[in-house]
Amino acid sequence: MTRDSYTEITLPKTWDKREHSRTTTGAGTIVEIELTLNNHCRVQGLAVDGSFSGCGVVTVSDAAIASGQHCTAIVGGAGPIEAKVVWVRELERNILRLGLQYL
Repeated sequence: MTRDSYTEITLPKTWDKREHSRTTTGAGTIVEIELTLNNHCRVQGLAVDGSFSGCGVVTVSDAAIASGQHCTAIVGGAGPIEAKVVWVRELERNILRLGLQYL
């Protein structure tokens, strides 16, 4: 696989309600997330997939991250993007997978 190639993740439409297809193009890219709701903290993680409208991130953190929180995300050194945490899954203790939606 070359640096410019990617894998598109396709799910049946009944499973995936996303407007834009997910790709692994940015997988492994560092994502810095600054949370702004009840607590103000900054966490870093790795993108595992992405699309025009958001990305999935895995992070190691004990921060209280919940769906609905607004944040600012810096993906791969690009300028800050306003985003919202859409879902959070705890993979293991303090290892979280987040779904971010760009606003």
